[in-house]
Amino acid sequence: MNLGLGHMSASRGQVDEEVFGSVYDQKVILRLLPYIKPYRFLVIVSLIAMLIYTVTLVAVPWLIQWGIDNPIKEGMEAFGREEPLDDYIRVLNILFIVFIANALINWGTNYLQQYAMQKVGQGVLFRLRRALFGHVQKQSLSYFDNTEVGRLMSRVQGDVGQLQEFAALVVMSLGELLSLVGIVIALLLMDLELGLITMAVLPVLIAVMVIWQKYAKKTFSEIRRRIS
Repeated sequence: MNLGLGHMSASRGQVDEEVFGSVYDQKVILRLLPYIKPYRFLVIVSLIAMLIYTVTLVAVPWLIQWGIDNPIKEGMEAFGREEPLDDYIRVLNILFIVFIANALINWGTNYLQQYAMQKVGQGVLFRLRRALFGHVQKQSLSYFDNTEVGRLMSRVQGDVGQLQEFAALVVMSLGELLSLVGIVIALLLMDLELGLITMAVLPVLIAVMVIWQKYAKKTFSEIRRRIS
């Protein structure tokens, strides 16, 4: 016996969608842009730092490869011929200095981009909380009589808290995404066949992500409904 439960479940899901909004709403994201605008300089600094960080990260295997294929390999051949090794040792010393400088730049740009993005994220959340609190204070008494306390707290506390977690996730994801793109490009340039074999698992990962997102959306909406 169905008893109309399927219809009730669908109706409740539709109501939840209307009450809470969709999990991703482009209009909501665009409404956040005015809060980010005062920090556009830090955003630009962070993006530049991310690019430099990615370049230095990808440069590490290239430096190691060049050092092995050139001064070390040629130096060993020269050693077998009993030739002087001063030039090869000098090149290795220069390569060591370049490697250390690359590591320091990598660390510095990583710190800079994380600091800048965290400052932007916390600043945006502060301005958003202040604007949201001011908006709630302007509401009439009838609004508070007709609005559930849980739903109001979910908006003021829960949603802003989710934005805070989202901001932290964006900081890590952007850096990891740029690093991944740089590594893939470097891998394809170094060995096209090996690079294509390595990326053969990407369709599986994308399929898993799509399936997971479908269930995560339902769970996310259900959690928001129960909190309110």
